[in-house]
Amino acid sequence: MRLYVAVFCIGMILSMPAATLADMAGVGLPPISPHDKPSLSEGEVEFYVDTSGFRGVQGKTSQNVYLLVRCTQITFRPWQDSDASASGGNRQGKYVGKLAIRTRVLNEAGQVIDQGEWIKQIPVEDLESTQDPNARVNDMFTLSLVPGTYDLEVTVEDLQGEKQGLCRRKIEVHNFEAAPSAVTISDVEFGAEIERSEDKQDRFVHNGYRIVPNLTRSYGMGRTLKCYFEVYGFAVDPSVDDDSFYLSYSIVDTNGVVVKSYDVKRIRKPGESCAKMDTLALGDLSSGGYGFLVQVRDRLTRQTARTLRRFQILSTSQAGQELSEEEKELWRYYSDIRFVATEKEQKLLKSLDSKGQERFLKQFWKDRDPTPETPLNEQLMEHIRRMKYTENQFAAQVNKRGSDTDKGRVYIKYGPPDDIQYNTLATGEKSYEIWVYEKQGRYEFVFRDRHGNGIYELVHSTMPGERYNPNWRDEL
Repeated sequence: MRLYVAVFCIGMILSMPAATLADMAGVGLPPISPHDKPSLSEGEVEFYVDTSGFRGVQGKTSQNVYLLVRCTQITFRPWQDSDASASGGNRQGKYVGKLAIRTRVLNEAGQVIDQGEWIKQIPVEDLESTQDPNARVNDMFTLSLVPGTYDLEVTVEDLQGEKQGLCRRKIEVHNFEAAPSAVTISDVEFGAEIERSEDKQDRFVHNGYRIVPNLTRSYGMGRTLKCYFEVYGFAVDPSVDDDSFYLSYSIVDTNGVVVKSYDVKRIRKPGESCAKMDTLALGDLSSGGYGFLVQVRDRLTRQTARTLRRFQILSTSQAGQELSEEEKELWRYYSDIRFVATEKEQKLLKSLDSKGQERFLKQFWKDRDPTPETPLNEQLMEHIRRMKYTENQFAAQVNKRGSDTDKGRVYIKYGPPDDIQYNTLATGEKSYEIWVYEKQGRYEFVFRDRHGNGIYELVHSTMPGERYNPNWRDEL
């Protein structure tokens, strides 16, 4: 079956952003290049090609080029005695596939300014695993280019199957060399997997993160979006207390209208530049094409930078997954009382059959209605709002809801904090946040990204009954 990439029609977006982003967005959204989309090859071997650019050295841009080939298209053979030494191969598994990858980069005058060729060996234990539609091979290479527009040619040849595919596309290489007191943002890289790593031999490791890209930029409905990008050109003044910047994410439709916004964060600057990874819940967005908007403002200079990249959400049939009905979601919010009920009430609920649980929950929320004389139960509505917020904001990995995270539990139990202190540290250190509650005294909750994967764990709190570790800073 031919692989499919939706061609989005965002083009040059000129619409005004929503009022919630007006302060940061200025007069309009940034333009989006017509070349900013994944490309699909032609020929017997079909593969995806996508690119992302980051600031390089000496006025150049490091343009990462990513490849994805489905294993079902690759011919696998038993290892031969000579295969272990061929091209520096590592003999692992019982079978091996071999791809020859050739690349050329041409400038606008048609001159070849870069080319390369290498053999990629793919060892597997059994042939059955190679027939899984989700089995794939990722590869990448990096070009050091002067900003501009280029033609890229990539050929992938199945050496054992005597077939090949060719992808020709244009790439627009952006300039990330910030002028004095100007902030710039790299291209956003959509990740299938993003985790902390210092393995310098792994070509997918960049600035302390291992980023396996989502080359199709496709997501199932209700899933999460993982992204990585870098910000350059911050003004740094050590004499300024709380020297920080604002960071905002939004999702716009093909008309440039903001359809989903996330909380604006205030983050302490780790220096002149910053690497940022985030995981965002897509919530109830319908299938179709969208733009992912990242906005940054330096609080010191009030300089603002924006970048926009397209992606798509697949329908239920396209993604091959089931989508929970709205009624089921509301029932889950209604019945999930683990953070607001006593231990005795939770045990009683679990001991009942389905009918008994319905009666129990009805009485449970009735007892907590602050205005029983009115038809609206404000306490229940607030609980549902908190549940929905945590699922949209704190989901950090597949099969882990936002309500199952430490942040989600605290938000559901205590409500929104009065203040949040965001701290993004230098490479090799772990980011952390401090939530402050001041309604009945002052209480703090410290969440730390222990593993650099966007999942924040509670490491200390001054709230009675919560985890207490006053020496948490010693672990940074």
